[in-house]
Amino acid sequence: MVDDVLINKKQTINRCIKRINEVYDNNFDNLKDYTKLSVVLPQLMLVLIKVRQ
Repeated sequence: MVDDVLINKKQTINRCIKRINEVYDNNFDNLKDYTKLSVVLPQLMLVLIKVRQ
């Protein structure tokens, strides 16, 4: 049971990080684009929530 929860958290965090990397694309200027930023920030928030749970 505990293992399943940890695996789920890890998978969620990995998906969020993957999505951030897709949008950010190692280009700082992408963070100046509000549309892209609106994708990155919620993903970061979700990672923080999952880590703290």
